[in-house]
Amino acid sequence: MTWLSHHRVRVLLALATCSIFSITAEVNAEVTAKVNNAASSGLSDSTNHLHENTDIGKTIADAVKAIASPYSQLAVAIWDPNHQRSIFELNTQKLMQPASVMKLFTAVTALAELGNDYHYQSQIYARGTIINKVLKGDVWIRLSGDPTLTSEQLSAMVAELKQIGIQQIQGQVYLLTIPNEQVRAPGWVWDDLGICYAAPVSRLILDKNCVLAKLAPAQNTQKGKTVINMAPSSAIHVTNQARFIPLTADKHTRDLCQLSLARFDNNQYQLNGCYPSNGAIKLAIAVNQTEPYMLARLEAIFNQHAITLDNNISLHSETPALIALLTDRAMPNIIKEQKQLSDESGHHINSDDIRLIASHNSEPLSVMLDTMLKDSNNLIADSLFKAIGKFYYQSTTTTYKEDFISAAKAQLTRLTEMGIKLDTANVVDGSGLSRYNAISAEQLMTLMKLIYTDKRFSSLDAALPEAGVSGTLTYKRGFQRLLRAKVKAKTGTMLGVSNLAGRLQTSKGDLLFVILENGISPHQQAESRTGSEILTAIMAIYEAEAEADNEANTNGIKPISNK
Repeated sequence: MTWLSHHRVRVLLALATCSIFSITAEVNAEVTAKVNNAASSGLSDSTNHLHENTDIGKTIADAVKAIASPYSQLAVAIWDPNHQRSIFELNTQKLMQPASVMKLFTAVTALAELGNDYHYQSQIYARGTIINKVLKGDVWIRLSGDPTLTSEQLSAMVAELKQIGIQQIQGQVYLLTIPNEQVRAPGWVWDDLGICYAAPVSRLILDKNCVLAKLAPAQNTQKGKTVINMAPSSAIHVTNQARFIPLTADKHTRDLCQLSLARFDNNQYQLNGCYPSNGAIKLAIAVNQTEPYMLARLEAIFNQHAITLDNNISLHSETPALIALLTDRAMPNIIKEQKQLSDESGHHINSDDIRLIASHNSEPLSVMLDTMLKDSNNLIADSLFKAIGKFYYQSTTTTYKEDFISAAKAQLTRLTEMGIKLDTANVVDGSGLSRYNAISAEQLMTLMKLIYTDKRFSSLDAALPEAGVSGTLTYKRGFQRLLRAKVKAKTGTMLGVSNLAGRLQTSKGDLLFVILENGISPHQQAESRTGSEILTAIMAIYEAEAEADNEANTNGIKPISNK
């Protein structure tokens, strides 16, 4: 603390609220009132495992006690990286559901294990002879689990077959797959699985494994009836029994009116229930089974390019022997050579030659991480999570399974090697969707310190959402005014959970923070602002102290450093 007394800083907190931050007077007045009430009431803290590590930490403790809900569980850690000390800790060893702040662990591990330039690569190989625009041979399509692969990109790859003169394939077209692939992590909520933020994580990903549609009023039929509009190539089928009710219906009727989506084999769905609307609404439906979905989409793409297939596209297990055959024998400069060999005379290609016809690379890891953190993209997070496991184990074993269990073991091992003790934690997926994940604020703060100090991870700061500016903090309640452009943090939100981990910029320097709140009442979650209120209070406390320091300098009195 400075030469000013602890009480003086509390007074300045109120003054700072009015003078420095008048733009947020309403929010700050509320927080300041809570702080003053908590300070005067002398609230007991015998059961909260609270640590006030500095005098300023005691002021923060008053604010946290005033802001915290009596019904939820709260863990808070505040760290001053400039002075290398903890400012405030509350329940930091208690395990909490991390939700999407789990993506921070995935980002750090991905950079350490995969490298900044890592990218996914999708490929098409062919073998045989081309005679009169007919390929007398086979084609292999090898996708890599690229979470960003689009229909347009896959179509461009297939178009390479047409460009080298192939209009018909007499052999087989194989889509390489992993048998019995685990595409969802343990602990994913059943109700979420039909929604696109819980789309299956597979080697076979196209258009985010998400189908966009519209539920619209049916024309010239009974009032309230609806129809579903989606692209013919969507490769899913939805039986629709949903209806609209008017927005003028009474509140009780509207509150009871909900849509439900049932999932069945072969990407069959049934939409039931009702929805208050006078017009069309958007739907985003997660693919249920990736293999039939991808087969149907590929068939549509081949039809689009007028390439006739004598046989149906079939699934083929991706084995180490097959991959070695494709990658070791694929000839270089393939497209150029193929174009030269596919003239009208029907030049023969040696049937023993396996040629790489087309290849597509995703954006590098650095770009994907930016999207993953700013937009809280679950599909990218869990695809990278599985890639970490594959990359980690493929050099030591040939029997590695591309599943969430192996990926979790790999991530825990790598993080432990980097000094993050996770022996009490439970890591299940890379996105935070699983309700089985359990992380403490202390463990998360250790990760935040690593991100802040290790140059390998410096790019992650720029990738974090910025309050009132970018990503999931652009419009989040409580981050628009005082905290705007002062907070960079990963959010983590699901039913009953609201978490934040990041960096707060004050006039006295950066603070690292972790705020985990679990057990929030669903009826109160929409209005909850615990994270932003705590950060607002901390900002005001630090600005008050900075003002006190400036006043001391003006009066010729040298402040002493915080205790």
